[in-house]
Amino acid sequence: MCGRFAMDYVIDELADFYRAIPTGTVPERSWNIKPTNAIATILDGKDEVRHLAPSRWSLIPPWSRTSTLNFPTFNARIESVLEKRTYQHAAQFQRCIIPASGYYEWRNHKYPFYFSLHDETPLSIAGLYSWWRATPNDPWTLTSTIVTREATENVASIHNRMPVFITPDTQDEWLDPKGTAQDILPAAQSHSEELAMNLQFWQVKPLKDDGPALISKL
Repeated sequence: MCGRFAMDYVIDELADFYRAIPTGTVPERSWNIKPTNAIATILDGKDEVRHLAPSRWSLIPPWSRTSTLNFPTFNARIESVLEKRTYQHAAQFQRCIIPASGYYEWRNHKYPFYFSLHDETPLSIAGLYSWWRATPNDPWTLTSTIVTREATENVASIHNRMPVFITPDTQDEWLDPKGTAQDILPAAQSHSEELAMNLQFWQVKPLKDDGPALISKL
């Protein structure tokens, strides 16, 4: 699972990289992003515009009457998203990308490691999104989850799960709400193996507070 990540890019950089239009107050740089925090999210809207928008990291399905669920929703397993009521609709029609400069995983639930790309370009993490509000009188809140898969061989030495990564040549397909999820999800899982082989990782200190020092090698 992916329970913390870093996003060390300014909004203009992300907008240029993803050819997206900033919408709303998108949070900027942080090295200790936690579930329920506001995060940057890339999605294709019904207006056929690619947006860079803020979302709440922990998906709330539209049918939920409360923002507090009985189970965590900051991660969703790609193997079962089309079967689970919480994620079914989002997996079919509301796929997004969650940009990150890197993410953290723990070996034996004790020792944190930081993962990033060798060339320091953004990691395009596969996500799902949902619009939610408690009552018809409340404003809509954009919420999201990170899609995970079984770890590839090079990552499995640290943890048995990892995010699904979207490669540059499959971004349009992943974000297209008109695409067929039954084809897109397996393709994304397969292509993510290519990108995962370019990950570098090292052990870091326990995550406390925030700042670039969190990703320093131990």
